Amino acid sequence: MSKYFYLTFFTLLSLFIISVKTCRSNKEEANRLAQNQNTLMTEIDYYIFRDSLHVASINQLILDQSEFKRYKSETAELIKDLEIKLKRVESTSKTVVKTEYKIQTTIKDSIVYKDTLKCFDYKNKHIDVAGCFSKDTVNLDIASRDTIVQVVHRIPRRFLFFNYGTKGIKQEILSLNPYTTIVYTEYIKLKK
Repeated sequence: MSKYFYLTFFTLLSLFIISVKTCRSNKEEANRLAQNQNTLMTEIDYYIFRDSLHVASINQLILDQSEFKRYKSETAELIKDLEIKLKRVESTSKTVVKTEYKIQTTIKDSIVYKDTLKCFDYKNKHIDVAGCFSKDTVNLDIASRDTIVQVVHRIPRRFLFFNYGTKGIKQEILSLNPYTTIVYTEYIKLKK
């Protein structure tokens, strides 16, 4: 009789432990989905910092690998092209920036032209330049667009042909504008 009692007790204990783990997992998944819904429903907060620096702030979106492949397929393809395995990616970030600057300057030349106005307009996928020359002044409008893709991934430790653990975290930043040079970046992960 005690043999059946212990068997029943351990079976019920195992079922209880499995149900608690399943409930905890379901609660975490529900919280993740609620946070994602909240993130998708809120707009990006734009504000100005120190009189002229523009800042955009948005909450984190948490996706699993299958959701990432489905909804962010373009970024997943870029990660694949960078020869990084998606399972090693810690986070990604994508930022699109546009720079506009109006220039007005005086032309210094010994040749005097007629009082005619000459204008030009140059546009491509990444930059727009429009300008007019008149007598001794130049007016230029320059607009530049850039998309920055940021991928943070794990670097595994290697022994022979086996990958295990994590040797370090690496960040890859890609500028999709060929005229842009990335001058500086940093990645800081805060410990919880």
